[in-house]
Amino acid sequence: MTSIFRTIFVRFLVMLVLSFIGTFVTRSVITRSPGLDAALLESQKQHALDLYRARGPEEMASFLARLSSAQRADVYLLNSGGRDLVDGTERSVLLHQGDSGFQIPYLGRTAQTRVISSGDKQYSMVIRTRRQFNFREFASYYVWTFASILVLSWWLAIDLGSPLRKLRLAVDEFGAGNLSSRARTTRNDEIGKLAASFDNMADRIENLLTSERRLMQDVSHELRSPLARLSCAIEIARNRGHNDETIQRIHNESYRLNALVNQLLEVVSAEGDSSTLRSGPIILNDLIRTLADDCQIEADAKRCTIVLSEDTDVEIDGDFELLRRGCENVLRNAIRYAPENSSIEVTLKTIDEHARLKVRDHGHGFPEELLAEIFKPFFRVESHRGAEGVGLGLALTERAIHLHHGNVSARNASPGLEVTIDIPLKPRPSSDSTAASPVSGSV
Repeated sequence: MTSIFRTIFVRFLVMLVLSFIGTFVTRSVITRSPGLDAALLESQKQHALDLYRARGPEEMASFLARLSSAQRADVYLLNSGGRDLVDGTERSVLLHQGDSGFQIPYLGRTAQTRVISSGDKQYSMVIRTRRQFNFREFASYYVWTFASILVLSWWLAIDLGSPLRKLRLAVDEFGAGNLSSRARTTRNDEIGKLAASFDNMADRIENLLTSERRLMQDVSHELRSPLARLSCAIEIARNRGHNDETIQRIHNESYRLNALVNQLLEVVSAEGDSSTLRSGPIILNDLIRTLADDCQIEADAKRCTIVLSEDTDVEIDGDFELLRRGCENVLRNAIRYAPENSSIEVTLKTIDEHARLKVRDHGHGFPEELLAEIFKPFFRVESHRGAEGVGLGLALTERAIHLHHGNVSARNASPGLEVTIDIPLKPRPSSDSTAASPVSGSV
């Protein structure tokens, strides 16, 4: 993952390198300018001495004045004792202020002193530049730093500000009720991970809210019919006196409402956090055999037979009660729609590190276009609607299997419906740990 810290660090390092290179190039150009040519200064010193010796200090003073004006500096010619040859002023202190090399001008040209002595050390010309602000020189030194900081600031502002602004807009839209709003970014740094976390959270919240709304709509629809029938039955019982048929109707509708509430509670429980599952080792063979025995009474009532085919020792990790309810709903659903004098086939096998449970009846099946809908809450094909069931059994099964990282699907087996459940097997111990475990003696 690309780190924002590393990105900012590298970009500042690039800025410093570019600034250093630019300043170094500018310094090299300035220090090589003709104004600092030592040969020219030597020639000017010699000409001043010739004027002094040939025409006196007045002519030399006039030449030094012109030279001072041209170079914007104070120019003196001193003897070996440091006394000015023009007016006799003591200036020996200037002989010890020779230029030590290049000076970086922080605010333009700084005051510098150059001393050019004759070969016999009897005379020295001192050039003392005046301190002044030179905008061109100042800009040439600092434009590199300013430009690199400006470019870097723009770069960082675009690179960091744009995704954060996009994420903020997505959060605002999501908070305003647009549940489809997502940040969606290809970045792989901390900002990208934050956007991905928001998208995952938004997906989960959208699914939960959509499921909740759909559930509330379905609950309202399902409760309306039995409540209306209860009201009618109560009015009939009140007007005509008590009779067995009316009382039985009230009893049936009350039983239906009770079953609906119980299954709603199971669905709500299954929608809970997967971390709260009471996970433990489960021998799936034992669970399926127990369910087959429990459901055999219902199968006998329709003169149906439960045919069980299984591999040995199919072991998984999971919540026993939640899995039992999920598998039981599939088996009871198969018995409910199986024709009389038919069989319900239950197959348990291990395939590719998964436990695969198949439950097939020999009924009419479902229309192909509706197979994807049968695991939704309250879904029932109109031709199969009746007093039994409220359409929550297979929805509970799907949620239970998904909480165990499995998958459930259905297909028409022609005839009948076949429901397939895949659940990951319990991880087997590695060969090293198996070899290290103690071997029990034979009996």
